[in-house]
Amino acid sequence: MSRRGLKITGFARFMLVLIVAAPVAFLGASYINGEDGIAKLKDLLGIEQAADQTEKPTRSLEEPNRPAEPATPTLPEQGSREEAKLKEDLEYYQRRVEELRQENERLKQQLWEKEQELARLQEADATTNN
Repeated sequence: MSRRGLKITGFARFMLVLIVAAPVAFLGASYINGEDGIAKLKDLLGIEQAADQTEKPTRSLEEPNRPAEPATPTLPEQGSREEAKLKEDLEYYQRRVEELRQENERLKQQLWEKEQELARLQEADATTNN
């Protein structure tokens, strides 16, 4: 009694490999990039969306609509500290932009001088070759 293997076409083999290899490759790439591959896959397939929509808490009829309270109360001095920090950052970046502009102008000037020198050297080389 000879036993014959299962005959399968090349395309069917290709599809089976894709069904297995593609998700494994996706999960591996997500892991390498530092992401949660399973959560990303669920998000792509929309698996969690249906569950999230059905589990949303509903407001009770007894509870009136109140505006949301801020998560962390801000103190007046905290705002002024943040404002001072932002002003300091702004001044730093303005100085840095000015420094970079000056460096850019200096480099443009050097480039122009080098181009002039190159043109003179090419001209002198052309006259000596003739």
